[in-house]
Amino acid sequence: MNDFFDTETTLPPLAESFDEFGLSDQILRALAKINFEKPTPIQSEMIPIALQGHDVCASAVTGSGKTAAFLIPTVERILRNPLSDQSIRAIVLSPTRELALQTFSVLKTLIRFTNLTALLLTGGMINPKDEEAKLLSLPDIIVATPGRLVDHIKNFKKLNLQTLEILVIDEADRLLDNGFQPQIEEIVRNLPDERQALLVTATMTSSVSTLAELALKTPVKIELDALFAVSESLQQEFVRVTRENRSASLIAVCSRLCTKKTVIFFQTKKGCHRMYATFKALNMPVVELHGDMSQTRRNDAMAAFSSGKVEFLLASDVAARGLDIKGIENVINYNMPKQMSSYVHRVGRTARIGNAGHAVSLIGEKDRELMREVIQNSKNPVNKRTIPESVLEASQKKLDDVAEQIELILQTEREEIELEHLDNAIARTKEIARNAFSAEEREKRAYISKDKRSPRDVRNVIQKVKRMKQKRGEKFLKRAKTQQ
Repeated sequence: MNDFFDTETTLPPLAESFDEFGLSDQILRALAKINFEKPTPIQSEMIPIALQGHDVCASAVTGSGKTAAFLIPTVERILRNPLSDQSIRAIVLSPTRELALQTFSVLKTLIRFTNLTALLLTGGMINPKDEEAKLLSLPDIIVATPGRLVDHIKNFKKLNLQTLEILVIDEADRLLDNGFQPQIEEIVRNLPDERQALLVTATMTSSVSTLAELALKTPVKIELDALFAVSESLQQEFVRVTRENRSASLIAVCSRLCTKKTVIFFQTKKGCHRMYATFKALNMPVVELHGDMSQTRRNDAMAAFSSGKVEFLLASDVAARGLDIKGIENVINYNMPKQMSSYVHRVGRTARIGNAGHAVSLIGEKDRELMREVIQNSKNPVNKRTIPESVLEASQKKLDDVAEQIELILQTEREEIELEHLDNAIARTKEIARNAFSAEEREKRAYISKDKRSPRDVRNVIQKVKRMKQKRGEKFLKRAKTQQ
């Protein structure tokens, strides 16, 4: 693997200003608008290397500014080499819709003073046909989830990616965790051999190295942090719990320790949603985020949390990566993840780019091995605590008092979902029936629909139409016999 990387290119020293990179005035103006003044370490090393046209394989701690590290050189290289014909010149692959949306938002900010165009391709946002129309306009840069892009590659024959100059693989480890390797391989097969590729990741695992060998050619390796490093400004804390008092422990922590801008991670969507109902019953300002929600509801939840309308965001692992929301103060692991890399990504939602942050994990007996691994990889002391029995009893009483209300909330939701499913089933049945009618039947239905009549009148019209058809058929047969 060492022979795979470029060992001759020297990494640059840390920059004090974005002016040192020789960026276009349009980009510097955009950076000034969002108060980007001093590059982070990953930006200092990656931007100049990428501007030289090298492939890059970069790993850095979550929240270190990797998004700007790959977007700035991507936009700058396109600006430096204008083409006479419009074409798709760069693609950024993201593991989740949320991360793609946030990356797209940063991209739009960077190109606001340029003539460059960009397109977001993710499932659940707009109709694929509408996306095809936008693809025909040949946007300069596309931000996409792999599955959606592959759908267009396979089904939209007019899509031409042979003009591509830059491929960015963002959050490579998460892409692999989400099972996207086959889609990435399919995408790479449809790209030209001569192109630049930038791969960024929070953890440099063996599977990420394998992906790098697939997509990159003699890349410069930038590795700023240890394999499972977390931000030095993150305060980590472990709270011992039992299966019986886990929920009460969470309520105690959220009532006393983590009361503002708190993201709470759950192992399952079901567990996440049940706790969401619990918070609602306790009148705690909360939204949820998981895979069973529509994209519109997910966007609304993100907006409510980002704007400060609610203080708690309850999330399954779908939200563990890419949530770059300013000012997240606390991350709570209601359930510990199974792997150290997942822990790093979860707690990386806070203490971003030098800001202070706080991570609290509820630890049961089966979590002790992972806790030891976290402590071994932490640069700062890790706190351990137990919640006083009196506090747990008070929290449990709160839960007991709203137990019936929680069940009522969940039951009402189940009934609403059943009604929605029935409505959808009826709509599908009507659509199937509509498509099954012959042309003559559709004509008859259109004729009937114009009349506001009673069911008896409608039946009479149908009989009348049948008689008219019968007479028409008899006349046709009679005419045919006379011609013989």
